[in-house]
Amino acid sequence: MSSRIIKSISTVGLMTLLSRITGLIRDIIFANILGDKAAADVFFVAFRIPNFFRRIFGEGALSAAFVPVFTDYRMHRGQKDVSSFLQLMLGRFGLLLLVVSVIGVACAPLLVSIVAAGFLDAPEKFNTEVSATR
Repeated sequence: MSSRIIKSISTVGLMTLLSRITGLIRDIIFANILGDKAAADVFFVAFRIPNFFRRIFGEGALSAAFVPVFTDYRMHRGQKDVSSFLQLMLGRFGLLLLVVSVIGVACAPLLVSIVAAGFLDAPEKFNTEVSATR
């Protein structure tokens, strides 16, 4: 059992490292393409909002609650129960994602004004940001 844990930890660690490296490469490319123009501000703020929700729903409480229950199902229940549970949870997560997305699109001006309050002084930049966020 301990070798499986070490292998799992190593896999997660390696994937996290690769993710960080590719993120750094992405940021270097974006910096070279966008520079310090207004487009760079709009781009990075537009991605800050969905990344915040990804952290909450993808990496936060939902995954912390889901993984132990799913692991318990895999260890103690049959494949049919595991499949049923997975289908149920994917359906619920999908519905939750849809609701959050619709609310996010509807509330994009409010979200942008919270995340990038400095854009309120420049209406054209603010409107561009709202469109990019949607």
